[in-house]
This record gives sequence, structure tokens and C-alpha cells, in this order.
Amino acid sequence: MTGKEKTGQAWGGVPEDSLKTNRRYNGLGLMENGDYYKDQTDNYQQDYYQLFFNHQFNENWDAHIALFLTRGLGFYNEYKQDQTFSEYFQPDFTTPMGDTLSTTSLTRQMYLDNYYYGTTYSLNYQKNNTEINLGGNFSRYDGEHYGFVTWADYGFPVDYDWYDMDAFKNDFSIFAKLQQQLVDRLYFFGDMQYRHIRHQMNGFRRNPGVYPDVSYNFLNPKAGLSYIKTHEDRSVSKAFASFAVAHKEPNRSDFEASTEELPNPEVLYDTEIGYEYRGHQWSAGINGYYMYYRDQLVQTGKINDVGAYTRQNVAKSYRAGLELTAAYQPIPQLSLTANATLSENKIKDFHEFIDDYDQGGQIENTYSSTDIAFSPNFVAYGEASIEPFAQQWQDQRLFIDIIGKHISRQYLDNTTNENRSIDPYTLANLRFRYTLKPDFLEELGLHLSLNNVFDKKYVSNGYTFSYVAGGETTTENFYFPQAGFNFILGAEIKF
Repeated sequence: MTGKEKTGQAWGGVPEDSLKTNRRYNGLGLMENGDYYKDQTDNYQQDYYQLFFNHQFNENWDAHIALFLTRGLGFYNEYKQDQTFSEYFQPDFTTPMGDTLSTTSLTRQMYLDNYYYGTTYSLNYQKNNTEINLGGNFSRYDGEHYGFVTWADYGFPVDYDWYDMDAFKNDFSIFAKLQQQLVDRLYFFGDMQYRHIRHQMNGFRRNPGVYPDVSYNFLNPKAGLSYIKTHEDRSVSKAFASFAVAHKEPNRSDFEASTEELPNPEVLYDTEIGYEYRGHQWSAGINGYYMYYRDQLVQTGKINDVGAYTRQNVAKSYRAGLELTAAYQPIPQLSLTANATLSENKIKDFHEFIDDYDQGGQIENTYSSTDIAFSPNFVAYGEASIEPFAQQWQDQRLFIDIIGKHISRQYLDNTTNENRSIDPYTLANLRFRYTLKPDFLEELGLHLSLNNVFDKKYVSNGYTFSYVAGGETTTENFYFPQAGFNFILGAEIKF
């Protein structure tokens, strides 16, 4: 499989004061004369090679193995104003008149050239009330990062070779899973994973002299019990509880943003307990969870120059909440589904650092029990699906879906400051799905999605940064406005 894309750049966001006057503002590629650079683009291609082997030894044993290679190559092409020569490892430019210039405008290309390859494998056993799964994976990522200054007002040679760094990541894991019926209606499930990761990074664009070379060894266990009862009317009740430990290594951008002290891996302790009921016409479920983190890597709200968020470790944090699900089909022509999550997502102690342009250095602010950035406390989804001709048509089906969702307030950073937040929003969508089975095709499907039918002006993401200047603290918020009313028309053909 292969895919290639060329898109414009819009990851700078819209300043808060422009949301009401120009929601389509884009500062990327803006030149001094007020025009936009016409080739401010993101260009990328990926090619996928995959080989699968599956074998059934007998009625109890089967095995699966897959080999894969993903080849990626692409670059940003962009115009930049007021670029300092020092950022590009060049001396300031001296004009023939003897003036010294420290900045210039330029165009540049920044490349990502990578190979991602490896294998996954599993061996599975199932007999009576016992199920065992053994398996794992190995993968390697070889990535090269390099860039060129293709043009500048002055001070650069043609196609200046700006930087060239590579990075590698090895990821190996093995696991064993067991599901066993202990007694009537009571089931045990558990698994254990061992995972080894090695990161090797030979410099970064902004920090070429930093060479992180770190390895991690993780044990990730999980265990739980399920109690399943089938009632006389064939409805089913299920109660379950589980506990798991999981580890997550920092990613490349975390190392790039943490040059003084390497970030720690995250550790998660997850406890869940829940109940589900499935009847003939309706079903419902409730799941409670408590996720305690040690050294969670959280977003600070600040982004770098290509839209990547920087993260930092916080010693103690947690997510706790309830997940609710329900479905009801009173008649064949109508089905209703809904789900919601109510949660509390807190950092116990958070230290914010903001730049002080008056005195130099940074000012530290300390907060207790603040909300984790981009973590809404309430999320809800509902859908009504109508099939008006469910009992009349044989080889044709028509569905009309009415969809609504709500997202509560989200904070752009970890200070729980409403002035640095995304307002709650509620959206409504309408979708039509039509399928038929003509003689010359297995199936033909058409769908029309009418999204945001009430033309809601909302934003779904953003970032913030603050600084002290002139004796005052200033906060600048940037947002990513989403489309108003829009539609998608598509077709699916099965041979």
C-alpha cells in the first residue's frame, strides 16, 4: 500500500483576539509585503510492505506471524521571517557598508527520512474453559532528520546544508495471557508483558550536541476476575474487576525539549470495576476507574515551531471517573445508543515556569490539585439510528443517523485558569447511509454526512504561553477553529 500527500500548513493556530474577526487567519508563510508564500507545504509519502502467515495446527492450536516494513519520506517547505543566523550555525552578516545584520528572511526544507520494520507473532491455545496466548513483537525505527536553507535574503550559500541527524529506536516485547474458568460463571484473566526499548538520538536540530542513548526494561502485568450469568430469559449480566501496571517511555520530542535533565518514563497503576447487562431490547453498563500516575508526561500548553507540544514529568497525578453506556431498540426501525464519561483528572502539585523579560530568568508559580491539560471532566455522545424500511426491503438498506456529542471545558495548560481554556461545545450531525446489492457487485454503498448542522463556531485544540514584561504578566492564547457546517459524500464498492 502507498499514500502520498501535499497539504498546506496551519499549525500555528489563530490568536484569541482574531477568533471573532478572522477565524481563518494563518500566520505561517506570511511575507513582509503581506502576501503568502505559495509553496508553504507539508509533503510526505509512506509505502507499506506487509507479509502475513497464519496456520491452524489443530482444533486447539494456531499461530500467526507478520513481517512489515514502512518507508516514509517527506519534508516541510516554508518561508520564515526574522530568522537569526545563530540558529542556523552561521555568523552574523556584515554588509559592504560595514553594518552587521543578525536576522534575515529565508525559505527552508526540513526532511524526515525513515524506515520502520519488524515482526509480530503469536501462538494460541484454546480448549474447553482455558485460553492461552503467547506472543510478542520486535520493531526498529531508523529515522534521519536533515534540512536545507534553499534561499535567503543574504548571508547563506545556495542550498545551505543546515543539519543532518539520525535517530534509532528498538522495541522488543514478549507476553503471555491466560483466561481460565475457575468455577461456574467465574473467570480469571491475566497477562504479563516484558518490554525492552532503546532510544539512540544523535543530536537535534536546535541542540546538535545532545546525544541521548537510553534503555528501558518494563514489566507490565494485568489481572482480573469476571462473573457472567445468563438469566432465564437469555439476557446476560457481567461483573468484572481488574488491576494493571503499565509503563510508557518518553518520545523523541520529550528528549529534545528536556536537554538539561532526561525525562523519566511514565508509570500507570490502573484499577477498574464494572457491570454490564445485555437484554433483548436494551443494554447498559457502568465502569469505574482510578488511574494513578507516577511521573506522568503532561502537556504544558506550549508548542515548538512545527506545532509539537512539549511535555514534562509531574510526580503524582491521577484520573478517576465513571464510564456509562446504554443502548435501546424498541422497534426494528429504531435503535438508540449513548455513552458518557464523568471524570476528575488532577495533578497533585504543579510547578509553572514563565519567562521574566524584566528581570531575566523565569518566575515559578506553584499550584495544588489542578486539572490536567486537555482533559474534559464530562464527555457525552448520543445517536439515534432510523431504518424506515427495515421490514419492507430485502436487498436494500437505508439508515438515517442523528448524532450529538458534548465536550466540557478543557484547559490549555495545567493551571486550571479559565482564561487559558477551551469553551465547552455541543455538536449535532446528520448522516444518511444507503446500501444495495446489484447483480454485478457484492455491495454498493453511498453515504452523506452533514456535520455541524447548526453551524457551531467552536475550537477543539489550542496552546498558551505567558510572560512577564513591563511589570505585568501577559498570556497569549492560540486556538484551532473547526469547520462550521460541512458535508462529506462518499461511496463504497465491494466486488
